[in-house]
Amino acid sequence: MHGIVGPELMIDLEDTEEAQRVLAKGQGLVRASGSVVFEWLNRLIEAKLELRLNHDPVAALNLLEQVENAGGRHYDFISEALDTWKGLALLLSRSDNDDAVVMLRRAVNSMTEANRILDLPAAAIYLAEAEWRQGDLTESDAAADQAMVAARLQESNHQILLALADFQAVLTRRLDSEEFTDSPWHELGQALMARGVGAGWNQHPVILLSEFGRIAISVAGQEVKPRIAKSLNLLAYLAAVPSHHASREDLLSALFDGQSDESARAYLRQAAHRLREALPAGIGPIFTGNTLAFTTPVILDSESTRFEALIAKAARLRGQGRLEALLKALAIVDSGEYLPGMDSSWATQRREQLEEQAAQARLQAAQMAFTTQQYRQAEQLAEQVVAQDPYKESAWRILMRIASATGNEDGVVASYRRCKAALQELGITPSDSTQQMFQRLRR
Repeated sequence: MHGIVGPELMIDLEDTEEAQRVLAKGQGLVRASGSVVFEWLNRLIEAKLELRLNHDPVAALNLLEQVENAGGRHYDFISEALDTWKGLALLLSRSDNDDAVVMLRRAVNSMTEANRILDLPAAAIYLAEAEWRQGDLTESDAAADQAMVAARLQESNHQILLALADFQAVLTRRLDSEEFTDSPWHELGQALMARGVGAGWNQHPVILLSEFGRIAISVAGQEVKPRIAKSLNLLAYLAAVPSHHASREDLLSALFDGQSDESARAYLRQAAHRLREALPAGIGPIFTGNTLAFTTPVILDSESTRFEALIAKAARLRGQGRLEALLKALAIVDSGEYLPGMDSSWATQRREQLEEQAAQARLQAAQMAFTTQQYRQAEQLAEQVVAQDPYKESAWRILMRIASATGNEDGVVASYRRCKAALQELGITPSDSTQQMFQRLRR
């Protein structure tokens, strides 16, 4: 009790002094027992104390290395704990996210396969944060969902709340992607606030970047304006890349079309300086050696990454939930052009990528609206698709099917003729599938 359960209970209660006292007493009892496994478990609890109460990832890693070097990985449940707490230590120290992702994926997969769910909610939340820093929004959401499922299996939110208290940005991102305010994630948010953690959601500065229709930066609800436009382009690039840092060469290639002369390098330094100048003191990114990165933890939330996260979420859903996620994503891009006025090669390429994603999302939404007999919405969406890309036959076929479903035979003919006229501009005729559908719908 004193060697394992007692100190862990005190850690959860955030009573550092009592946790250390019980842990020290328990260490003597564990040594007297002669059990190597109990000694390893005691060291794991001590590592948790260093992480959760003393916020000392270096001390925790030293303890975890002792367990691993002594052969702790011979036992799966100890190996899972090593991966979980090492992953957390690396996240807290922001030292090696690649290793953190590998360890936390391994821990979550092992726990899931063995149905060991005691620490699974926490490990999955840590994995969600690691995947996000790695730039994998889909896997980040999937890990967060896995944490929620594990908490439900436990019939307790205790572990998931402890983990979310460490990484409140995971909760913030999930709340942003939820359509309704009565979701399970909102319930967790309310529970954290009841524990006095809610204010901690803002412990890291939140930088919001508007990118569609207009480019704007806001921090703590206040818009800030860098003196030069290139600073906006720079922040948009950092928002889009994993971990929000980039090498000088990558920045020159993306924002200055590959120019690397002294003039381009000086302009890049000025763009970074003006961005730091516009942001609150100590927040902006700086060059350390060859890498531009934020030196303090920040939450960089851009419209384009939010759009991509919603598209990824929609891919995991079905029915009305998927349609709602797609429509919410489209509402973001429908505000206007991505990074208007920015003409760097990277901005142009990313603009085209986002436009293609939006076109596919709009087409999927039209198909889903048609399937659920929401014909007016399906028609509006399909018309938007052909307005942007008149050569997309799949959208014309949806319009034909909508007209047929609503008893509008003239509409079937009109949509087919419009499709045919558009394709004639390219010197081609409608495909066999489009022609066959037209004949079938006219019968």
